[in-house]
Amino acid sequence: MDKLRVNVDRLNCVARELTSEERNLMEARRRDRHWMSASSAIASKIKRHLRVNGITNMEFAEMLGITPANVTRYLNGKTNFELRTLVEIERALGLHIIDREVVPKKEKEAVAY
Repeated sequence: MDKLRVNVDRLNCVARELTSEERNLMEARRRDRHWMSASSAIASKIKRHLRVNGITNMEFAEMLGITPANVTRYLNGKTNFELRTLVEIERALGLHIIDREVVPKKEKEAVAY
């Protein structure tokens, strides 16, 4: 019987109602999932480029004129990058991150002004 009671106690602990803080965190994650997914993909692309080209985080920080702590923040996949930052990273690494063609060329030709 004691074993059953222990299992019920464990279940009650896990199945408890969420606190308002936990609900808020879940809502924030749900709301931010799209940009966080993009941020993670960008960070992965940058990390892969650094690794393939033998560039350390310290060297990358020097290239951008930022602290190594900021590089770590960028590479953790949870940064809401500013457009300026992405362009600076592209220029420093010679890496294509942003698709600048907002309207495909074929559509541009078809648009009458």
